[in-house]
Amino acid sequence: MNDRSWFRYALGLIVVLGGMAGFGALIMFSVPSTNRDAVMLALGVILGWGSSVVAYEFGSTSSGRALAQQNGEIVKNNAAGPSGRPADPVIIVEQPK
Repeated sequence: MNDRSWFRYALGLIVVLGGMAGFGALIMFSVPSTNRDAVMLALGVILGWGSSVVAYEFGSTSSGRALAQQNGEIVKNNAAGPSGRPADPVIIVEQPK
């Protein structure tokens, strides 16, 4: 867990619990029929935020992040330019003058 992922976990937990609390409030309180659609839309948006955080942290993007980090290391190692070694993607062959 990196130093910023705790924030994502906390944010996802808060949003999911907020959505569940909203649905719990629907059981205990009656919503006027004129506001029912707006309340359901707001709860859907809140639960969508939580599900996007959960999908980002535990979905297929976690393997995508690992691949992107690996590719970033490859680019960083080769960013200084080719050194002429056979392991480089570009080999510089000097021509005699």
